[in-house]
Amino acid sequence: MYDDKYVKQGQESIQTQGERMFQFVRLIQKRHEGKTVLTISHGDPIMILKAKLMGVPFTWEFKRANYLQPGHFITLICQDDKYSWEELQYYE
Repeated sequence: MYDDKYVKQGQESIQTQGERMFQFVRLIQKRHEGKTVLTISHGDPIMILKAKLMGVPFTWEFKRANYLQPGHFITLICQDDKYSWEELQYYE
């Protein structure tokens, strides 16, 4: 899905998605400093952001090892320029 062939046809690249998601995180940090904010996105952009913030490439192996399971969500904790993740499961 992220091969150059598809990017040339209009698919957003991994790098572009990562930068777009990171800019969104920075905007939320600036506008809502010290607050808890809920945001929702698709799985791949979230995993691409996670890889970017961890400083590792977004690969098929990374995606398989980190993708959210149904009923799970990620909490991204932002403190200055440091980011940490916590995966939680929703229970009714």
